[in-house]
Parts: sequence; structure tokens; C-alpha cells
Amino acid sequence: MLNTKSYFHMKKYSLVIALVLCVHAIFAQIRVGLTGGANYTSWTWKVDHLPGGAFQNDPAFGWRAGVLAEIPLKKQLSLRAEFGTQVNANKKRVDYVFPSDILSGDLEGTPYIYRENYQFWEGSILAEVKPFRKASWLYFVAGATGGRLTKAWTSFKPLEPEKEHLEGGQILIDNNDWHHNQFSADLGLGGNIPLSKAFTLKLESRVQYHFSELDDLDNLHTRLFPIQLNLACVYQL
Repeated sequence: MLNTKSYFHMKKYSLVIALVLCVHAIFAQIRVGLTGGANYTSWTWKVDHLPGGAFQNDPAFGWRAGVLAEIPLKKQLSLRAEFGTQVNANKKRVDYVFPSDILSGDLEGTPYIYRENYQFWEGSILAEVKPFRKASWLYFVAGATGGRLTKAWTSFKPLEPEKEHLEGGQILIDNNDWHHNQFSADLGLGGNIPLSKAFTLKLESRVQYHFSELDDLDNLHTRLFPIQLNLACVYQL
């Protein structure tokens, strides 16, 4: 007959074994991978007392890269965490007149594409829902992203390759004129493409709605709206 001490030892070991088995079962379902792609960011600028605003910069393409971990909660519901970096950009055409242009009689100047690039480090929590049983590869994704602006710079690209190259420079963001922390809601549509039993490709399009403005100026209001096209390679542990 078991004494009380032995009984409690067996109970403790049983709980440890059960916990280990549960953790193993959870980790056996986790999928990890790499994700990356392009974004196309639209910008809105509004200056108080100027109905047309003060900027005419156009949307531009940027890029993102990161890592992800995904765990299925139900057959048609998964939870995903992502961490990575994203560069959002805008652009406009500018014309510069150099001394060489004047000497050659070209007073219209040299056309360049001027870009502003803003780099964020971001973390996302996303829910992946598969609403159609007959199309289980298709899913909707929704969640939230928190990011921090860490770097910004300008760049120039000549539209006439033989023309003079212009160097860009850093945009000073280490002051109180910027909202360094950004929070957004994510909504998108994607599809899973199985490559093997362990590997899956995820092709996904997502739009982000930023809740806060990029600047912290009283008379200027800047907001960005990225649309992402992402490709991820996921491995099931």
C-alpha cells in the first residue's frame, strides 16, 4: 500500500510528465519562418489654414523583412506573431540646374526622383481565419502592429543616367517633432501554398491603418497608409 509521501511524489511526477507532453504537443504544431516583400505607401499631408496642403509628394515603393511564428488554435484559426523592419517611402520629381546645364544652354535643368525613406522596427500580432472549408488554403488576416521610427534619409535618382549623381542625406528624427511610436490596424487576404509536409509558402496582401500621425507639429499633420505584398516561407517544427 502506498504511503502518503510516495503518493505525492507520483502525483508530482505525473503533473510534470503531463506538462512536458502538453508543451511538446504545442511546439510540435508551431510554424516558424521568414517573411518579406514590398509595400506601396500613400501619404496625406495637411497644413492648417492651407486647404491644398503644402506637399505634393507621390506614393512610393518600399520593402519589409522579418521573422514569424504561427500556432494553430483551431482547424480554421491560427495566431501569428511577426517581428521585423519596414521602410516606407514617398517621392517627387525635382529639377536642378547645374553650371554645366547653363553652359550648355539647358535652362530647364536636370530631372531627378527625390525620395524620403522612413525605417520602422515593428512587431505584429495577427489572427489568421480560414472561413471556407472547400478552399482551406485561402485565409483572412487581421490584427495590430506596433512600430518605432528609428531612421530616415533622402535619396536622389537621375532620370538621365549620364547626368551628375546627387548624394542623399539623413533626416534628423532625434527630436520632438516626430511621433517615433506608431500603432496600426492590419487587414488582409492571403493563401497557403504547400511545398512539402513541412514547408509552406504564404502569399499575402495586407493594408495598414496608422492611428497616429508621423509628425508632432501643431500645424502639420502627416499620416501614411502602407499596402503590403508579402511572401513567407514557413517550416513546421
